[in-house]
Amino acid sequence: MKIPPGFGKASAYLLLVTLQLLLASCEKSAPEEEIRQALAEIETAAEAGDTGTLMDYLDDDAQLQRHGHELSRRDVQRLLMGIMLRYRHRQVTFTNVRIEVDPVTLQQARVRLTALVWGGRQRLPESADTFQVDSQWQRDGQWRIRQVSTQ
Repeated sequence: MKIPPGFGKASAYLLLVTLQLLLASCEKSAPEEEIRQALAEIETAAEAGDTGTLMDYLDDDAQLQRHGHELSRRDVQRLLMGIMLRYRHRQVTFTNVRIEVDPVTLQQARVRLTALVWGGRQRLPESADTFQVDSQWQRDGQWRIRQVSTQ
């Protein structure tokens, strides 16, 4: 069987394009990177005691559930302020972050993660806990959390 001239070159180009598409699909999407940046800012703000920045990431109509109880935005702000006053030194780490961006609109996302939180009045932690966080995010100029539940 005779191979037509230029067939090997065309096959090589086709293979190269296919590999590039596969590699490009492994990269994180722009919305996912924006959410990861927002999560990093949330970690930094929590450690610095910056409740204003933390509240800026909550949508005005955010629905928040903690241990099965619905919290208002005001309740969340009070809770955060109490934690900041009680624990002068705080550390927050988000692990196992899974982000699922709506592939059609690219304006909504589900973010699931494990939050490791510890703090104390002195440098050594007095208290530590882990939380499984499941959240819904909405992009309206910037990514904001519109629904959160923790366990």
